[in-house]
Amino acid sequence: MSRSLGGTSFTTRSPILIVPWLIASRPATMRNAVEARLSKLPPAQHAAGHVARSRRLINEGNYPEAEQDLAEAISLDPSNNEAHLLMAQVYEGEGRHQDAAAQLETALKLSNSVGAQLWLARIYLSLGQFPKAEEHSRAALALAPANHEAERLAREVQQRVSAAGSEP
Repeated sequence: MSRSLGGTSFTTRSPILIVPWLIASRPATMRNAVEARLSKLPPAQHAAGHVARSRRLINEGNYPEAEQDLAEAISLDPSNNEAHLLMAQVYEGEGRHQDAAAQLETALKLSNSVGAQLWLARIYLSLGQFPKAEEHSRAALALAPANHEAERLAREVQQRVSAAGSEP
């Protein structure tokens, strides 16, 4: 099959031979164009652009690219709480629970919330770090004494701490 592209003729067996090149080059070109626009903004807005893109990437399950965008956002605006929370989500999705915990610790220093306290308590519980799990489940209860999830998690942590203390 003979084809012409940009005045150059070539022969292919398959009409889709050139498509992988177009698909592969398009995301990089788009990413560069977006970055060129973002780089003209103040750092906090530039970071917010990376955070917005990372949300979409996380929803698509593209953790490596989301991690790149979030690292850029955090370097531009270390006080961007959402960037730290999303980075924790990426790390947890990749099975990097200790890294996720570190991002949540940073996020909590920026803005304390029941949800982040509970999330961090669950991570520490899964890592077998019971004193830290207990600390964060109690912090969640202190923020929201009537929160049923915080109450349930505090009981679960206490049971795990008791069970770990009774093991030889």
